[in-house]
Amino acid sequence: RVDLEKALTISAANCAAAWYLGLVHTTQARWTAGGEEFEGAERCYRAEVEIARAQRLAAEAADDPAEVKAARVADAEATIRDGERQAAMSAYNAGFGFVRAGTRDRARPLLDRAATHPDMTVRAQELLGSLDR
Repeated sequence: RVDLEKALTISAANCAAAWYLGLVHTTQARWTAGGEEFEGAERCYRAEVEIARAQRLAAEAADDPAEVKAARVADAEATIRDGERQAAMSAYNAGFGFVRAGTRDRARPLLDRAATHPDMTVRAQELLGSLDR
């Protein structure tokens, strides 16, 4: 945990450190702290996605050979796909942590965002359904 916290003080853009710190807190049943770390991981991954989108646009507009352009576009698209998935999983995990902590009002918007990704839709909707019971 200490190493992950240090990694985040060195760079808040270390999405993996935020993710794993969220896991550490969650496995130790520190639900609010885990939710907050996963919420930070979601923001981090969403920022990475925006950077990758800009890189994709730049690659598409560049006057590079076709194979170079295609490779750069493909790399950016892979980063976008991975980042969107990680952001959705982070949002779900944050929402789950907040539900467990009893702060359901913090959970709902995170779960709503998680539900927009096809890999997380079912799980997020199930947890949202439990909030309405």
